Amino acid sequence: MAGSYVTNFNIRGCLLVEDYKTQDPALSVELTTDVTLENCVIKINSYEYVKNQIENLSARNCDEQLSLKSEIMRNVSFTFTEFNKTHLSVILKDAGVNAEAFAQGILKAEELCIYENMTYYERSFNNPNSGMHNNPHLQTLYKMPNLRVYNFSSNSLLQIPSTLKTIRYYYPSLEILDLSNNNVKETSFSQLNSSLSSGPLYIDLRNNNITNVSENQVQEFLENDVIVDLRDNPITCDCSAVFLKSYLLRISTAWPKWATTADITCSQPSKLVDKLLADFDDEFLCNSHP
Repeated sequence: MAGSYVTNFNIRGCLLVEDYKTQDPALSVELTTDVTLENCVIKINSYEYVKNQIENLSARNCDEQLSLKSEIMRNVSFTFTEFNKTHLSVILKDAGVNAEAFAQGILKAEELCIYENMTYYERSFNNPNSGMHNNPHLQTLYKMPNLRVYNFSSNSLLQIPSTLKTIRYYYPSLEILDLSNNNVKETSFSQLNSSLSSGPLYIDLRNNNITNVSENQVQEFLENDVIVDLRDNPITCDCSAVFLKSYLLRISTAWPKWATTADITCSQPSKLVDKLLADFDDEFLCNSHP
C-alpha cells in the first residue's frame, strides 16, 4: 500500500537508516496525520545528509508534512556515520557555500514551513548525545499556529533555549510547554507577549535544578498570563523568594485550575526543608537563616 494512503504511523523498537540517494514514492506521507517513533535508533550518513541539505536549500518542500496533526519522537537516538570535517569542508567548498551560510540556510528554509494542522509536537526522552539533531528544533521553531502542546521533557537540557523567547509568535494557540525532567538551572523567558494568545500558557518546569526566580522574570509571567510550574525544584526560601511567593499566590486566585502549582516546597535553608514557600510572610523569609 502506498504511503500516501497511510494516515497513522506508529513505529516502536526500530532501526531506521536514512537514505538520501533514493527517492521512493512509497514513502510519501502527504496524507499522514499522526506520526509516532518510540524506542528507535535513526542512522544517518553525515556525508550524504550534508550533500542533500545543500542540494535542497533553495527548493524546500513542506507539502509532505503539512497534513500532520501530531508528531512524537520519544526515546529516539541518532547515530551519524562517516562524519569527516575534511569531507564537509570539501562539499561546502564545491558547492560554493561557507559553513555559516549553510547553517543559516537550513534554519531559514525551515521557517518557510507553516504546519496549520499540528496540535501536538513531542521530542522527549531522547538521547542527549543526539543534540546534533535536536538542536535545530530549538534553534528554529516551525510555525504551528494551532499547536496546543509542545513537549520537550526529559532531554537533559541545561538551559531554556533562546528561541522560546518568541514562542507565542510561532505558537499563538499554545496551552502547554513541557520542559519537565531536564537540568535547567534558571528561567530566562522574555517577550512572552500575551497579546498573541487567546489564553494562559502553562510552562511545566518540574524536576529541574532551579533555585530561585528573579523579580523581572516574575513580572514577565504576571504581565503575560503565564503559569510556571516549579514543583520539585531545589528552591531556596529566603528574601530572594519573596517575588516568587507573591506570584504563587496570584496563580491560586487568578487560575484556580492551576492552584496546585503553588505547592512549592523549600530545599534551603535547612530549617525550612519540605515546607511550603507560600506559607511564609515576607518578613520571615527575609530574616530566615540556615
